Amino acid sequence: GVLAFDTDSQWVVPPRPIESPAQVAAIAQRIRGIEIGSSTDLFRALWATRARLTDIEAAIKHVVLLTDGRSTYGDMEALVRSMRRRNITVSSIAIGKEADADLLQRLATAGYGRYYFTDDPRTIPRVLTQETELAGDFAIVEREFQPRLLAPSPIFGGTIQWQEFPRLNGFVRTRAKPTAEVVLSSDSNDPVLAQWQFGRGRVVAWTSDLGGAWSAQWSRWPGFDAFVRQAALWVMASPDDPATTGLYVTTAVAGTQATITIDSLDGRGAYRNGLVTLVELRGPDGVTGAALADQTGPGQYRAELTGLPPGVYEVRVEQRDGAAVTAATTGLVVPFEEELRRNGANLALLRYVAARTGGDVLQQPSDVLRVAARLSAGPGAGSALWLTLGVLAFVADVGVRRVRGTPREVRAQLIDQVESLRARGRALRQLRVRWRRR
Repeated sequence: GVLAFDTDSQWVVPPRPIESPAQVAAIAQRIRGIEIGSSTDLFRALWATRARLTDIEAAIKHVVLLTDGRSTYGDMEALVRSMRRRNITVSSIAIGKEADADLLQRLATAGYGRYYFTDDPRTIPRVLTQETELAGDFAIVEREFQPRLLAPSPIFGGTIQWQEFPRLNGFVRTRAKPTAEVVLSSDSNDPVLAQWQFGRGRVVAWTSDLGGAWSAQWSRWPGFDAFVRQAALWVMASPDDPATTGLYVTTAVAGTQATITIDSLDGRGAYRNGLVTLVELRGPDGVTGAALADQTGPGQYRAELTGLPPGVYEVRVEQRDGAAVTAATTGLVVPFEEELRRNGANLALLRYVAARTGGDVLQQPSDVLRVAARLSAGPGAGSALWLTLGVLAFVADVGVRRVRGTPREVRAQLIDQVESLRARGRALRQLRVRWRRR
């Protein structure tokens, strides 16, 4: 069923079974005829929904509350809890920033449902479809199966023996994003473990449970702790982390020559051999250099670049395995010539700067603590004044927050308050006069 509401509510499509494509077309036509209303009366809409669904015999009674507005009256949480006692669950979708997201989250919690936010109306059909599947337990799969490894992953690197994955007893059916990589699947090709990198951000999705009935055998598996730890580390690690890329880069500098050594390992710790490996340097004033690294041992590659001017360089290593590209970034420093490095610090300049700014030239590391203690010792001049002004500003801020309306309305409110105080004063004086006359 579909209930449309603003200050009033009406059933655009009364709750009923759908038995033919013609009914679907008719329902879609009615939904397209819903017009934009004015205010938002969530309480009345929920009340009408509860009244209608209470008398319906159905195994599942689920409400999806969709709104872009705010409601100002009614104990809606209590109403939703009463719906829950009648086996009616409630989920909510907030559309846009004007929606009362806090209230809708509380209603979804009270209704044993889920809360969603979107500022793109085009996503609403997908969310409604997902809600239908979850409410109908279509997404819950409870049976024993053997997970299948579809792609190598750093999550199963190191000591984890991926050939010994235990069986699982259930999962939540879902769909992988087009740019995500499914690492483990069920025997029906549904994702069980997926990893996704978007820019520099990372996500791991595990569709079974951890430590519950579905993963009881996994909890007893010797590789379980390493699996959870490495999944968490992969999410938190930088994309350039060697544990992620499998590229371990070291640099050495002799004069104006730099040697870059790369050790390359796959997700299982095996050597990656015969790959095209490019080394690029980007240095001061836009100076760049590039070289192809030669393989010098199992999984090891080396490149040398000469004639580098002094400065700090960014080193980028890029390794290609067919269409797959793995990259890592590090840095190196080419120092100045020995005679230029013999000059000490410019003490004359330091003393000049310290004298002009009222500071000191610090000779020992411990001098930093002495200066910090001096700067933080005791309140400075004017502290009491600033404290007083801060208190007054706080009181004024509280007062302003309690006054609502336009400047003209605020002025009228202040005049009303003054007149009210005057009237109370006159009444009090009259009472005093009467009391004295008695």
